[in-house]
Amino acid sequence: MRRCSRLPFLDEQVVFTGSCGASYGELLQGVLPNNEYFLATQRMDLSAIGAIATESALLHQLYNCKQGLYRCIELAHVYEAFGIINTHSGTCLGFLLDKDMRSFASLIKSLLEAFPDQELSLYTTA
Repeated sequence: MRRCSRLPFLDEQVVFTGSCGASYGELLQGVLPNNEYFLATQRMDLSAIGAIATESALLHQLYNCKQGLYRCIELAHVYEAFGIINTHSGTCLGFLLDKDMRSFASLIKSLLEAFPDQELSLYTTA
């Protein structure tokens, strides 16, 4: 099992500036009541939530590069995942999937082929 330390990331203070800062500001405004993103979570709009999570991962890529992020986004499009999630420490990437997706086995196979040296874990929610 490969272990990653998140301590170097926690020691850094990231300042989002320019267009990236403005984009993050828009995402953060999304958690306020009556905002498009807030309402998406209230109505369980997984496509909108996935788009928000993917945008956040892309914005954060500028400050903490995840090698496999762009490949994961490509696979998410191919297999019609809702989006990509990431830990801000950069140690994990994940897919937001429909529990009834028919191409789940194909996605797993593609992930194992695309990232042969990485650990693959599956987590589900009720």
